[in-house]
Amino acid sequence: GGSVIDEEIALQVFRKRESLLREARTQAAGGFAIAKEWMASEPLLEWVEPTAGVTGFPRVVQGSGFDPALFHRNLFEQTGTLVGPGHWFEQDPRHMRIGYGYPSHADLRLGLENVSRTLRSSIS
Repeated sequence: GGSVIDEEIALQVFRKRESLLREARTQAAGGFAIAKEWMASEPLLEWVEPTAGVTGFPRVVQGSGFDPALFHRNLFEQTGTLVGPGHWFEQDPRHMRIGYGYPSHADLRLGLENVSRTLRSSIS
Protein backbone atom coordinates (compact mmCIF):
# COMPACT_ATOMS: atom_id res chain seq x y z
CA GLY A 1 0.00 0.00 0.00
CA GLY A 2 0.87 3.65 -0.24
CA SER A 3 1.87 5.95 2.52
CA VAL A 4 -0.60 8.23 4.26
CA ILE A 5 1.22 11.23 2.77
CA ASP A 6 0.92 9.85 -0.78
CA GLU A 7 -2.77 9.19 -0.25
CA GLU A 8 -3.35 12.73 1.05
CA ILE A 9 -1.54 14.26 -1.93
CA ALA A 10 -3.60 12.10 -4.30
CA LEU A 11 -6.81 13.16 -2.55
CA GLN A 12 -5.93 16.86 -2.83
CA VAL A 13 -5.12 16.52 -6.53
CA PHE A 14 -8.32 14.55 -7.09
CA ARG A 15 -10.36 17.28 -5.40
CA LYS A 16 -8.79 19.94 -7.65
CA ARG A 17 -8.82 17.85 -10.81
CA GLU A 18 -11.28 20.00 -12.75
CA SER A 19 -9.31 23.23 -12.29
CA LEU A 20 -5.98 21.45 -12.83
CA LEU A 21 -7.22 19.83 -16.03
CA ARG A 22 -8.71 23.12 -17.24
CA GLU A 23 -5.37 24.89 -16.70
CA ALA A 24 -3.44 22.11 -18.44
CA ARG A 25 -5.80 22.11 -21.43
CA THR A 26 -5.61 25.90 -21.73
CA GLN A 27 -1.81 25.78 -21.59
CA ALA A 28 -1.67 23.00 -24.20
CA ALA A 29 -4.11 24.72 -26.56
CA GLY A 30 -2.17 27.98 -26.38
CA GLY A 31 1.13 26.19 -26.99
CA PHE A 32 -0.33 24.33 -29.96
CA ALA A 33 -1.60 27.59 -31.48
CA ILE A 34 1.89 29.10 -31.15
CA ALA A 35 3.55 26.01 -32.68
CA LYS A 36 1.02 25.85 -35.51
CA GLU A 37 1.50 29.52 -36.39
CA TRP A 38 5.29 29.09 -36.28
CA MET A 39 5.16 26.02 -38.53
CA ALA A 40 3.01 27.90 -41.05
CA SER A 41 5.65 30.65 -41.20
CA GLU A 42 8.73 28.36 -41.26
CA PRO A 43 9.47 27.32 -44.85
CA LEU A 44 12.36 25.02 -43.84
CA LEU A 45 10.07 22.68 -41.88
CA GLU A 46 7.09 20.47 -42.64
CA TRP A 47 4.97 18.24 -40.42
CA VAL A 48 1.90 16.15 -40.10
CA GLU A 49 -0.07 18.45 -37.84
CA PRO A 50 -0.80 16.76 -34.51
CA THR A 51 -4.43 16.13 -33.64
CA ALA A 52 -3.83 15.57 -29.92
CA GLY A 53 -1.09 15.68 -27.33
CA VAL A 54 1.54 18.30 -26.61
CA THR A 55 4.32 17.46 -29.06
CA GLY A 56 4.96 17.84 -32.75
CA PHE A 57 7.45 16.01 -34.95
CA PRO A 58 8.48 18.35 -37.77
CA ARG A 59 11.21 17.62 -40.26
CA VAL A 60 13.51 19.76 -42.29
CA VAL A 61 12.48 19.87 -45.95
CA GLN A 62 14.38 17.58 -48.30
CA GLY A 63 17.30 19.06 -50.20
CA SER A 64 17.93 22.01 -47.89
CA GLY A 65 21.56 21.07 -47.18
CA PHE A 66 20.71 20.71 -43.49
CA ASP A 67 23.47 19.36 -41.21
CA PRO A 68 21.63 17.69 -38.29
CA ALA A 69 24.71 17.20 -36.08
CA LEU A 70 25.68 20.86 -36.44
CA PHE A 71 22.08 21.94 -35.82
CA HIS A 72 21.61 20.00 -32.58
CA ARG A 73 25.02 20.95 -31.22
CA ASN A 74 24.59 24.65 -32.01
CA LEU A 75 20.98 24.76 -30.87
CA PHE A 76 21.96 23.64 -27.40
CA GLU A 77 25.41 25.24 -27.10
CA GLN A 78 24.44 28.63 -28.49
CA THR A 79 20.86 28.98 -27.26
CA GLY A 80 20.26 26.39 -24.53
CA THR A 81 17.24 25.15 -26.51
CA LEU A 82 16.61 21.42 -26.71
CA VAL A 83 14.57 19.37 -29.15
CA GLY A 84 14.44 15.60 -29.43
CA PRO A 85 16.57 14.50 -32.38
CA GLY A 86 14.88 12.19 -34.88
CA HIS A 87 17.29 9.32 -34.20
CA TRP A 88 15.90 9.05 -30.65
CA PHE A 89 12.69 7.90 -32.32
CA GLU A 90 14.33 5.76 -35.02
CA GLN A 91 13.57 8.41 -37.62
CA ASP A 92 15.54 10.29 -40.23
CA PRO A 93 17.89 12.92 -38.71
CA ARG A 94 15.86 15.65 -40.41
CA HIS A 95 13.10 15.03 -37.84
CA MET A 96 12.90 16.65 -34.43
CA ARG A 97 10.45 16.36 -31.56
CA ILE A 98 9.23 19.69 -30.25
CA GLY A 99 7.13 19.93 -27.11
CA TYR A 100 4.67 22.81 -26.79
CA GLY A 101 2.70 21.84 -23.70
CA TYR A 102 5.08 22.49 -20.84
CA PRO A 103 7.08 25.71 -21.39
CA SER A 104 5.53 29.08 -20.80
CA HIS A 105 4.24 30.62 -24.00
CA ALA A 106 7.04 33.20 -23.90
CA ASP A 107 9.68 30.46 -23.50
CA LEU A 108 8.07 28.46 -26.29
CA ARG A 109 8.19 31.43 -28.67
CA LEU A 110 11.85 32.02 -27.81
CA GLY A 111 12.69 28.34 -28.30
CA LEU A 112 10.98 28.25 -31.69
CA GLU A 113 12.82 31.41 -32.76
CA ASN A 114 16.05 29.71 -31.68
CA VAL A 115 15.18 26.66 -33.78
CA SER A 116 14.51 28.83 -36.85
CA ARG A 117 17.70 30.84 -36.44
CA THR A 118 19.83 27.73 -35.82
CA LEU A 119 18.29 25.92 -38.79
CA ARG A 120 19.50 28.68 -41.07
CA SER A 121 23.01 28.58 -39.65
CA SER A 122 23.10 24.77 -40.09
CA ILE A 123 22.60 24.74 -43.85
CA SER A 124 25.68 24.21 -45.96
